[in-house]
Amino acid sequence: MNMDQEPQQPPKPPAPPVANANIAPGVNQPMPADLITVCATCGSAVPKYYTFCPNCGKSLNAKPLSTSTFTMIWMYGVSVFLPPLGLWPGIKYFKSEDPKAQRIGMIAILLTIASTLITVWLSYALVQNYVNQLNGILQGTGITPQQATGGLF
Repeated sequence: MNMDQEPQQPPKPPAPPVANANIAPGVNQPMPADLITVCATCGSAVPKYYTFCPNCGKSLNAKPLSTSTFTMIWMYGVSVFLPPLGLWPGIKYFKSEDPKAQRIGMIAILLTIASTLITVWLSYALVQNYVNQLNGILQGTGITPQQATGGLF
């Protein structure tokens, strides 16, 4: 090595690739436009063979909600006979973009609310009936409700 020569510099690393609309996250090379889809939630370019968006995690090929007669009967039955549980499928269907699914969801939510109110009202009436019967029995014996319950009521 001569003193009048400058020392050699290490080679510079390659420049980072320029952002390209056809480069999906995790893919190092451009892809043909027919193999790219756009995430409906976040707008990222994603290869069509991906199941979930790598940017936001949403499903890219979610199946549409069923609006068959059996599904409606099932949802309405759950809404009426198991009131609080009818809200879960009702809200899921109501948030859908399909107008028929939204209508099914709204009906399920309304049935759930109505069934819940009726259940609460019937429960209150049943308890009141029981208390009245118990008071009638206790009045015949001369025992006061406070004595019978140990002062709880």
